[in-house]
Amino acid sequence: VSAITVKSGGKLVINGSWNSRVSITSNTTTQGAGNYTGIVIESGGIAYINYTNISHATIGVDIDGGNTEVNHCVINETSDWGIEFTGNGAPYILNTTIYDTGSGAVGDGGITIGD
Repeated sequence: VSAITVKSGGKLVINGSWNSRVSITSNTTTQGAGNYTGIVIESGGIAYINYTNISHATIGVDIDGGNTEVNHCVINETSDWGIEFTGNGAPYILNTTIYDTGSGAVGDGGITIGD
């Protein structure tokens, strides 16, 4: 299953805008939650994800200690978490909507924070 992976020392910048959002989704003919891994930011990686719709992933944004900004995004139809954060780092999540996730969170928020 494919993913967008930001390795240590790497940087990903997705800059949609209010009027022109970026969409990241499955390229299969039958789209559904878990069709691809999602966006993975490894420890030491940096990602700026702005005005982006992320759907049909296992985990929308999987932050493994990298510094990441998720701003004005919509993450939905994931088979697991909308956003997962583990390890060290300083994620910045603002104005982001997460819904229709497989696991939810404590309650149904769609975000998990672990160590």
